[in-house]
Amino acid sequence: MDYDITAIHSKTKHPQKKDFNLHIHDNCEIFCFLHGDADYFVEGSIYHLHKGDIIITRQSEAHYLIVKSDAEYERNVIDFPIGIINNLDFEKRIFNMFYDRPIGKYNHFSSKFFPERMWDYFINRICDTNKQERKQ
Repeated sequence: MDYDITAIHSKTKHPQKKDFNLHIHDNCEIFCFLHGDADYFVEGSIYHLHKGDIIITRQSEAHYLIVKSDAEYERNVIDFPIGIINNLDFEKRIFNMFYDRPIGKYNHFSSKFFPERMWDYFINRICDTNKQERKQ
């Protein structure tokens, strides 16, 4: 099976509120906040962001960045179909993080609770699995 995965690192020098609108995706998303002055809205919940925090959203879960100032904003985002998790997570632990919760709840993971950049392991596993699937 072929999975479409997008992993993006980006910076916005002077973010403006008007540039970050409420939206949804067809896939799941892992958002890692690296720098800036912002909060994150997901389906009625507002999460205060600190360096290294993770926000997860599943498909059709409405979300957007709440810009609080024009301080440079930096993030990593990976967008992927939930189907890829089945190849990595036979016990459904990751799957449950996305789906075994009410919409708009428990989307935020504070960087205080895991070593900085631990999410790299998960992103690399997703990308490696995608490469293997494409070869077949």
